[in-house]
Amino acid sequence: GIVSRTQPQLTFNHQENTRGKTYLADKGISDREKFICLIVRDSGYKESLNEGIDRTYHSYRNSALDTYKEAVIALSDRGYWIFRMGKGVKQKFDISDPRVVDYATSNDRSDFLDIWLTANCYFCITTGTGLDEVAGFWGIPSVFVNLLPLNHIPLYKNSITVPKKLVWQETGKLLSLEEYMQHGYTSTSEYRNQGIRITDLDSHEIWEAVDEMELTLKGEYERMGLQVTRQEQAIQTILDCDNQNAKRYELDSRHPTRGYQYYQDSQARIGSYFLNEYWSDLYPKYNR
Repeated sequence: GIVSRTQPQLTFNHQENTRGKTYLADKGISDREKFICLIVRDSGYKESLNEGIDRTYHSYRNSALDTYKEAVIALSDRGYWIFRMGKGVKQKFDISDPRVVDYATSNDRSDFLDIWLTANCYFCITTGTGLDEVAGFWGIPSVFVNLLPLNHIPLYKNSITVPKKLVWQETGKLLSLEEYMQHGYTSTSEYRNQGIRITDLDSHEIWEAVDEMELTLKGEYERMGLQVTRQEQAIQTILDCDNQNAKRYELDSRHPTRGYQYYQDSQARIGSYFLNEYWSDLYPKYNR
């Protein structure tokens, strides 16, 4: 919890901030307007690093860019600007909205602006990739959608997380929350070999998570009793499973290890819509 209790240790100097604000002004964005960074992982960047190396083992982390349009348009209607981030991306963001900037494919893209924009946005929408850690460094809230494995849920910072849907091929049923944690693989073939189909969130499911964050930051999202209870049960299940997974890899019983999650930020949670919509599948033992 050290990061959440301290101010950011990285800063921009006056010249750097002037450079970033000048870029926004050139886009017609005033100091009073808020902007949001969108990071949707695809295979383009990895493919650009080393030709001839098969990186399809990471395809489970990629998402379809078009499924983010509903959320982006809705945010634009609420007065926000949206920057689609990225470097070496596969495709342009085909959306005709003056408040949506396909920065990733523009001539303006630079390593400096990658960092400055992400560090100064209102909040970040991401699928879980390197650049979103910049938002975390500066305490920027983030929405993690289509994140896998769920074992990597960023409970250590202000975040809302909704994973991709994992479905048993044989039964067509969504994995329970415990099964999500038991089958936290880091290659596409491992999911396939275990008989698990990976399904991306649809546009509406993505928007629900984004909407929850936007309303929460404005103080307009109220979690009722059942939502609070389900959040607590879900987070505790993740923590319990995480510690149990860690014990499987203990090499020395005299020095017990802890799991991946060492600390939970008070604002970290799973998307409420996702929990409510799939609760009977995520917690079958409570719904028999």
